[in-house]
Amino acid sequence: MAGSSRARNPRAASSGPAPSGASGEGQPLRKWAVRMPEVDDASGIPVDADAPQRRRPVVPFSDTVNRVLRHLGVDARVRDTAMLDAMARAWPEVAGPELASRLTPEKYDKNILYVLARNNAELFEIRQFKLRGIEARAKAHPAFAGLRQIRVRCR
Repeated sequence: MAGSSRARNPRAASSGPAPSGASGEGQPLRKWAVRMPEVDDASGIPVDADAPQRRRPVVPFSDTVNRVLRHLGVDARVRDTAMLDAMARAWPEVAGPELASRLTPEKYDKNILYVLARNNAELFEIRQFKLRGIEARAKAHPAFAGLRQIRVRCR
């Protein structure tokens, strides 16, 4: 029977002689690890579980983009650009038809409207005689809400 088990399991058979001094002089060497007995009750064996994952709550992508834009200051620029568009549409009404053709709203930054004059002579005339009236009408107009000052400069 011992010979028949060797024939069925070729891995158990040794290809070489037993080492000298071994207790079973003619027995084959084992090349594979000994199998552990099966466990019926696994309740006493510790389980190597992964640590619980801490995940952030799901946030819409648009909120993330808006947060990044605010951090970069783009949000304020977009808001200022929208305000400038509204002011440019209302500019002829506020400045009057004659001054609206001579002055052009350029930019709106930190509640200050920058307006361009065509030349230095008009710049001087508007600053000296007409700027306070334009500012008063602009501050009363709903499109210019939050306006602190109008600054005129030459092109």
